[in-house]
Amino acid sequence: MESKEDFIVVDIDACIGCGNCLAVCHLNEKIDNAIMYGKKIKNTLFKVVNGLINRNNVCWNCTDAPCLDACDKGILKKDGNGVVYLDLDIDEDEPDIEKIKICNKCHQKCIEACPSGELFLSKIKCGDTMYSIPIKCDLCEGDPECVKACPTGAIRFINISSEKHKDKRKHAEILAKVSELVS
Repeated sequence: MESKEDFIVVDIDACIGCGNCLAVCHLNEKIDNAIMYGKKIKNTLFKVVNGLINRNNVCWNCTDAPCLDACDKGILKKDGNGVVYLDLDIDEDEPDIEKIKICNKCHQKCIEACPSGELFLSKIKCGDTMYSIPIKCDLCEGDPECVKACPTGAIRFINISSEKHKDKRKHAEILAKVSELVS
């Protein structure tokens, strides 16, 4: 079964550590522990481990999405394109306080179920109260701001069509091929 898959690819050697990606990330506006990109900042989105690409901070959008099964509150959902997202508005103007409170009280089974570790617990501030909720990169709904803000082109957004694989090694091999395509 063919399907479109979206990836953010980072050339860590091209990262100059300017922080533009952090400045434009809508998640960084709200969360206490900012998502970090690039080798000069703190973390990297992509690293080569044993010849395979290993991603940090970008959800794999797994076909079977074990996090969805683990979320018994219905806050984690999957859209028609297979993108897993949090149905949770953390916008400063009108945050969804009730859902935030539900997530805050949850035992975060979704985080434990995530095979890639891309769903992580973060503190957000709503009003004067701090809450702990799961956070994940949502790829800016298909138009990542970090990609547009990167002055060196170190961060790229790529759409590829591929067989959906449940096997993590196959998934990593596909990512390695994507990396070769853009280098």
